[in-house]
Amino acid sequence: LAAALPDLDYDCGLGTASLLAADVTTQPVRPEHGTIPVRRPAVDESALEFQAAPPDRRRWWRERLTRCHALLAVSQG
Repeated sequence: LAAALPDLDYDCGLGTASLLAADVTTQPVRPEHGTIPVRRPAVDESALEFQAAPPDRRRWWRERLTRCHALLAVSQG
């Protein structure tokens, strides 16, 4: 996301992916000399499946998105 912005006035979390339990790409994005290379991620399907949230957690996120969307729709008038 940060690479798509024309100006960066704030910190962007360089290297925060290392805080996650696992990566779901075949080529993890890691900082190199204080920058992150911009490239299209290659998804590792088996890692993605292994790290998938359980059904109850996916349902929770879908319901949260529905609630947030409703609030945003009301606020936009």
